Amino acid sequence: MQTHLARAAASVDTRAAIPEPFADDALVTQPQLKRLTGDVSDMTIWRWRRAGIIPEPTSIRGRNYWRAGDVRELLARLAGGAQ
Repeated sequence: MQTHLARAAASVDTRAAIPEPFADDALVTQPQLKRLTGDVSDMTIWRWRRAGIIPEPTSIRGRNYWRAGDVRELLARLAGGAQ
């Protein structure tokens, strides 16, 4: 799991990740989250959820969504080398 985190941290561009005009309550889809964290797999997202690295998503009609504010915090942690 650390390998995926290291790879994701190296590829995160926090300036281009989520534009600031988006409210913290805006929703980010799982494909967007995967792309923002370095094109990780669905299984990696699942493992990160299970390990508590990322929060549980909100599920709407069977699709997973995360709050933009939570994703910004995750990207900042990854870029800072935390976890």
